[in-house]
Amino acid sequence: MNKLYEQRKREVAASSKFREFVSDDDKCLEFMFFGVYGGCAECSECGKPFRYHRLKNSKKYCCQYCGHIVSPLANTIFHKSSTPLSKWFQAIYEMSIVKNGISALELMSKIDVTYKTAWRMFRQIRGLFDSGGLISGVVEIDEGNIGGVGNKTTVLGAWVVSRSSSQMRLKSAPEYSREDISAFIDKNVDRDSIVYTDGNMEYRRVGFREREYVIHSKQEYVRGAVHTLTIDGFWAYLRKSIRGTYTSVSKKYFQRYLDEFAFRRSFVGHQVFPFLLALLPNQVSQKKIGRS
Repeated sequence: MNKLYEQRKREVAASSKFREFVSDDDKCLEFMFFGVYGGCAECSECGKPFRYHRLKNSKKYCCQYCGHIVSPLANTIFHKSSTPLSKWFQAIYEMSIVKNGISALELMSKIDVTYKTAWRMFRQIRGLFDSGGLISGVVEIDEGNIGGVGNKTTVLGAWVVSRSSSQMRLKSAPEYSREDISAFIDKNVDRDSIVYTDGNMEYRRVGFREREYVIHSKQEYVRGAVHTLTIDGFWAYLRKSIRGTYTSVSKKYFQRYLDEFAFRRSFVGHQVFPFLLALLPNQVSQKKIGRS
């Protein structure tokens, strides 16, 4: 079954097959079923070979031996949603192909749903945009202020930019304290990395294998290979994207927006949609398989 799942994933990722795929709820459900249960050799209840068939007029599957029922949509962003799966997959695709993000209003128009439904889908799908893990190599670390007058929020950023990879992490830090900086680095940057920063004293207190810095207050922006120009340029892009696409962002969900932008930067030059597809079945932990 895993071979069939991989074949379906390649088909849906191909632009020539996508429109055909998302117009069919049954194909979307089949994709999820094989993605979640494709690696199962036997039924978790009766122990017999894993042979499940779909129940009529249902999104659930049943073991042909013991009648045990499973749902490939349980514990995923589709759980308990009455919105057709084809709409969900189309929404994921639309959110994956835009460079500067897409608003719920635009999504509503593109997939023909109500604004309330589009906003809920928008929020759920954004939860997939989470890079996670430590980044390493030559890392630029900096902070930027995002927002209008009287409503600015400091954002901490770390970015690995090389010919082979582009990895970014962002974190909202409204208080912008020493503890915020330390926690951000501990969670996102490998201490064996070579780090480039500006002259901020707080970065000096964090131990790295090697740290180089430029002093902007002395008009020093580049010294040999040392600079923070790449991530400095990103702050302008982030401000412009938020202002142009979303107009304003709620502080409650601000971190999710940052995760999305970091995710997009980490996949520059690569197709995001196939990666998001692979994440969908992975939302279901192995502990929950067979107990849906």
